[in-house]
Amino acid sequence: MQKEGTGKNLSKRVGDTEPSTDGAGAIQPFEAKTAIGKSALSRKGLADYTANPVVGCKVGCRHCAIPFTPAIRTKGRNLDELGVAYGTDWGDYSFPRTNFVAALDQQLQRMEKAGRSTLVPGFEETPAGRGITMFSINHDPFQDQPTADIVVQAIAKLLDHDRRIRIHTRMLLYRHNLNLLAHPKVKVGASIPSFNEDRLRLTEPKAPSPTARLKTLTEARRQGVATFVTIAPTTPDMAEAEMRETLDRVLTAEPEVIFWEPYNPDPVSLANLAAAGVPWLEQVESKAAWVASVMDGWEKIEAAAKATGCLDRLHIWPDHALKGYVDQARLDEWWYRPTVEHWG
Repeated sequence: MQKEGTGKNLSKRVGDTEPSTDGAGAIQPFEAKTAIGKSALSRKGLADYTANPVVGCKVGCRHCAIPFTPAIRTKGRNLDELGVAYGTDWGDYSFPRTNFVAALDQQLQRMEKAGRSTLVPGFEETPAGRGITMFSINHDPFQDQPTADIVVQAIAKLLDHDRRIRIHTRMLLYRHNLNLLAHPKVKVGASIPSFNEDRLRLTEPKAPSPTARLKTLTEARRQGVATFVTIAPTTPDMAEAEMRETLDRVLTAEPEVIFWEPYNPDPVSLANLAAAGVPWLEQVESKAAWVASVMDGWEKIEAAAKATGCLDRLHIWPDHALKGYVDQARLDEWWYRPTVEHWG
C-alpha cells in the first residue's frame, strides 16, 4: 500500500465522501454517499467489496502509501481547511463518515432490489472474492474507538443482509465485540509481519506489539471467531529462521489461511522508512534488487511454511509490478486464487 505525492491542493472528494458544513460554513465530519465499493482485492483472494468508514488512519505505518493513492491524495476535498496536510500528517488524523451506517443500509437495499431484476446487477461474487466485504483497505478499521463504533454497526447491518465480511487490523479494539464477530460469515485477521519488536518499532511505531496482536487474535479464536493472519509486509533482511518462528507462533491462533506479502517499495514510503533509519533499503531501491528480494523472500516463506506444517494454508500475494520479471505461470498460480477458507 504505497504511492506518490505531497501537498495540500486537493480535489473535491475523498472516495465517495464530502465534508458537510453547518450554517456558518464550518466544516463538519465527512459524510458518505455510498458505503461499499467494488474492489480488485479478489486478485489477492480477499474480497469483492471494501468498506472504509473513515478518512485517514491514526496507525500511520511508515511502509503504507494509502495517503498518496487516489483514495486520499486526488479525491480529498479541502483537508487543508481542516488543518491537515494529508501526506505528512498521515497517522495523526481520522475523520469519520458520520452517516456511513445509514448510507450502507440504503445501498444494501438498493443492491438487493437490483439483484431481483434480470436487467440490473445486484451483488457480484467472484470465485476468489466470494462476495466478501472487507474492512478496510484505506485505514485500520479498529484504529480508535470512534472508528470501531461505526465499523461494529456496519458489520451488524451487513450481517442483517446476510453478507460475508473480512476484517483486517493491527489493533486490538475488536476484542470488545467477539460475540458479534463469532459468526460463520465473519473472519478476523491480524497483520503480524514479525515478532521482532525492534524491527516493527521502525516500521509500525503506533501499532500494538506483535505479541499483543497474537494474544488478542488467539482469544478471539478461543471464543469462536474464524481467524486469519497476514505476515506482511516482510522485509528483505528477514531470515528463514525468523519466518519459521513467526509462522510457528501465529499458528496458535488457528488461522484458516496465512497470507504473505513482502514490502513493495514506492518513493514516498521509501523516504519515510529512510527517515526512520531502516537499514535494508538498498535491497529494494532498484527494480532488479526489489525483484530479487521478493523471490528470495518467497522461497524463504515457502520453506518456512513447509517446515512448520502449514504450507497448505499459505497464500502468496505477488505484486502486479512483478509482471514481466517473474515467470507468468508462477504469478497466475496465485492471482485470483480462492483461499482455502470455508465460508458460511
